[in-house]
Amino acid sequence: MAAMPSAPHCVSGERARGPRLTLTAALFAFAGLAAAALVALAAGPADAAFPGHPGLIAYDNSQQSGGGESEEDCVSENDSIFTARADGSQRTRLAKGVDPSYSPNGQLIAFSICDGIQSDLMVMNSDGTGVRAITSTPKVSEEEAAFSADGKRIYFSRDSGGEGYSQIYSIGVDGSGLRQLTPKRHETSDSHPAAAPNGRFVVFDREGELYTMRPNGTHLKKLTPGWDPAVSPTSNRIAYSFRGQIYLIGAAGGGPRQLTHLKSGHFAEAIALAPAFSPDGSWIAFALEESISNGPGFNDAQKLDKVSLRTGKVVTLTKTSVGGSHPDWQPLP
Repeated sequence: MAAMPSAPHCVSGERARGPRLTLTAALFAFAGLAAAALVALAAGPADAAFPGHPGLIAYDNSQQSGGGESEEDCVSENDSIFTARADGSQRTRLAKGVDPSYSPNGQLIAFSICDGIQSDLMVMNSDGTGVRAITSTPKVSEEEAAFSADGKRIYFSRDSGGEGYSQIYSIGVDGSGLRQLTPKRHETSDSHPAAAPNGRFVVFDREGELYTMRPNGTHLKKLTPGWDPAVSPTSNRIAYSFRGQIYLIGAAGGGPRQLTHLKSGHFAEAIALAPAFSPDGSWIAFALEESISNGPGFNDAQKLDKVSLRTGKVVTLTKTSVGGSHPDWQPLP
């Protein structure tokens, strides 16, 4: 969350608390748990972004060094939101901020803006005009915005105690009607909410485990190990990051299906983060973090890729010199 302390990452995107670990250390730290989880969850079947025709892809140029999770901690006031066509061309800067999220009709983008210490929720038109604040809380950080299925509310994570641990809230698009949906838990963060387009549930991650709940916070259900969940346009599948790859699982559970098969070596690591379905359900955009050994440590950079749900083919959309984090795909009529 915006005011969170630095947190180590694992290849699955684990956000353990305490001093930031190196990527290599985090990989080993999570390896045992991840392997056990895969044994328990055999591969199996696996479709939500809001449905429609695929429009532009919105993303930001933040660089989350050393991680396997799409973390939105407030670390820079210079990060900006961009859009690009589905092939990565016609890159356009919209505004300062991070973690863009389209409304169900594709006309608005919710995002967070950081002053280097904490962050607030914002909304703008899809062309970058009409920027306005949804929250203005100098001592509280709100991030990871996601529209509700009817477009009237925004789900987000909020560090309400200023201790670096967040809960899931919702708020009206006009800034009214703040509601806390998950309770405060000791040294535990609930983050990365995503709403099902059919309006029936919200999925989020809690310290390396995915959970679903009703939009009012009731009927909490543990789903599977993972981070950065995204719901398909048909509301029946969830994409997420696990062990540095993108996986799919049924919204009601079942066995996961590994979608990406990124290769890593002794001197380089490739980690897939923050999946986002295309509105027609045929592609998933994601951030690819590349960590290259420079001798004493790793140089980390991110770019934007997409993977076909039908063939598994991965297509590069941006270069690491441009960046690419926290993508979301615009639904068009």
